[in-house]
Amino acid sequence: MTARVRTALCTLLLLTTGILFHWRVALLGRTPHGRDTGGLFYPIHHFWQSCVTRGELPAWLPTDAGGTPVLSLHTAALHPLLLLYTFLPFETAFRWLHVLAVLLGLLGMFGFCRQLGTSRGASVLGAFAFGFSTMFCWSLEFIPIALSLCATPFFLWATVAAIDGNRWARLGATLALGLVVIGGDLQMAPEIAAIAILLGAARGGRRGALHAMGLSLLGLGVGAVHLLPASLVTGESGRAAGLTAAEAYKFSLQWSELLDVFARDPPAAVGGGLIFSIYIGLPVLLLAALAPPKKTALSLMTLAVLCLLAALGPHAPVYGLLRAVVPFWNRFRYPVKLLLPLTLCLAPLAALGADRLGEKRAWLVPLLALVLFADLSRANFDLWYLGPKQTSLTEAPPLAKALANDPGLTYSYQLKTPPSARNREMEEDPNFENLRPQDIGITSMQYSDALFAAALYPPTSSLWGRRSWNGNQWALGSAERFQSIIHRGGPLEQGLELAGAFGVTHVILQTPVPESYRALVDAEDVDHGLAAVRVPNALPPAYVPSAAAQVLPADAVAKVLAPGFAPDHLALVESPSALAPPNADAAGAVPAIVTARGCSTLDVDADFARAGVLVINERMAPGWTATVDGTAAPVWTANALVRAVPAPAGHHRIRLQYMTPGLLGGLLLTVLSILLSLFLTLERQRC
Repeated sequence: MTARVRTALCTLLLLTTGILFHWRVALLGRTPHGRDTGGLFYPIHHFWQSCVTRGELPAWLPTDAGGTPVLSLHTAALHPLLLLYTFLPFETAFRWLHVLAVLLGLLGMFGFCRQLGTSRGASVLGAFAFGFSTMFCWSLEFIPIALSLCATPFFLWATVAAIDGNRWARLGATLALGLVVIGGDLQMAPEIAAIAILLGAARGGRRGALHAMGLSLLGLGVGAVHLLPASLVTGESGRAAGLTAAEAYKFSLQWSELLDVFARDPPAAVGGGLIFSIYIGLPVLLLAALAPPKKTALSLMTLAVLCLLAALGPHAPVYGLLRAVVPFWNRFRYPVKLLLPLTLCLAPLAALGADRLGEKRAWLVPLLALVLFADLSRANFDLWYLGPKQTSLTEAPPLAKALANDPGLTYSYQLKTPPSARNREMEEDPNFENLRPQDIGITSMQYSDALFAAALYPPTSSLWGRRSWNGNQWALGSAERFQSIIHRGGPLEQGLELAGAFGVTHVILQTPVPESYRALVDAEDVDHGLAAVRVPNALPPAYVPSAAAQVLPADAVAKVLAPGFAPDHLALVESPSALAPPNADAAGAVPAIVTARGCSTLDVDADFARAGVLVINERMAPGWTATVDGTAAPVWTANALVRAVPAPAGHHRIRLQYMTPGLLGGLLLTVLSILLSLFLTLERQRC
């Protein structure tokens, strides 16, 4: 049997086992809905498909937080695998996107282990240790992490191959690291680059380390199409100045939880509840410990230990050192995620250890691979929570049906539910007070289980065409204003008043509804104990106020929260110059007509009795431009949160268009980085 045939058989084995390991998704058609998969990525990818299939760029999701940029957030919206949605039914493509991440991870680790010199059987074992690990299974609940993770072994494989003399591997390495970035998990890119540089030093000394560093820089350039827009969004958010220690160390391992490395019976949430297991298993650990003590293995062992210590967060000095030394590290959180590169290091170590054991007994390697596969299947088969078939993601829930003809927004006002086991655990944490939503952003625990179950979680509401002022993505611009106005609006009465000012027609409350609001209940969801309460005098999605007054950005929030705020009569606009004085005889807001809404555009017809502004009750963000009857016009911030476009007296057609900041520049850098990588490869070939 030739070497190519044996390699082909190993590849077929990996693909087959990968599909069988996740047979409920691949063969039974179970659609992943657990945690962020159902609440965030399912609806956003559904939005992506609806836009691309009609020839539009999915740049702006209007249903989340009064509007959310899509391409600059960590949703894998620019990953090439999302092209599955263009030729497969959505549910099928969504399922196989997850399965393909597993299959690619298996193949990449197999190739990486082979490049390190292990036998085919040992490389299959290493692929099992990576693709069926607890951390890879956990990552499938957060598809951007899975898509980033599955590209990491390809980058290490190509980097080592390039250092070993394969010049075409240069291009492969830069493309693979670019996919790590484009996948969406920006934290993973510098971690994998550090592993590559250390491996480069082990394989080729100083020259090898510099070689790996150059490939890493080019790889980051390939990922610039996502890296640059994401950096700009983060720079405008609360993360720009860095996370607090309490938020950065959230979801850290405890020393006592390290026992879960060896045994996962009974299963219990670890790392603060972010993951359900950190099981590695004795087979992997023993084989990794038996790896020959050569430079490559010692480098991987050192990195594995550092990753494990970093995952402990405040309980070990490593993560704190990263925050202090690495300039951008204070924007990252969740130390437990350092277990992802730990798995990446342990898998090839296990392959090296298996080869060492099989030097004189070749039959032992496939036996060890079988034992390892059985162990990981036992421990991790049910780790990826699929949940039951949730008709809430394919059939509109009661409140969404009841409000289907209402063009306004909804807002879920501080829903309270009996605490789940996870929330009780957090409340017992001595640092709990530092982890409240007002300290860490505009999401977290403001969403109750009832709201999620009713499929009114903000991104999910996009499936029913419902727009919401609640927000999922807290790392956005104007987060502080969001908190101050929407979340700190005072008692319920004031909250209703403020919500109506921003186009919210219905507030979602838990039943029983207070007596004073019973007459305003328009719909109820009995199963989940929710009611849609009508907001009196809510302003329309777009309108022309009686007048507009200039306000300084520093004063905008205070003036919105001040008594007497009446945006229908006087909009507070952050304009560069003074506006026309108010008209005392004006009757109030004049509704405008939204004639069309695209994936990055909004068309409005409006009548102006005099020169003034059109207010769009959707969140303002950098990247919006406007035209009035085809002529360019500025877009200003109105009422501290929303958009305004000035126009002269008369009837006008106004178009607003959103272009993701940094997208074109990032795309240019990506193309240049690919061309440079190709040039260096071909130039070296000629030499």
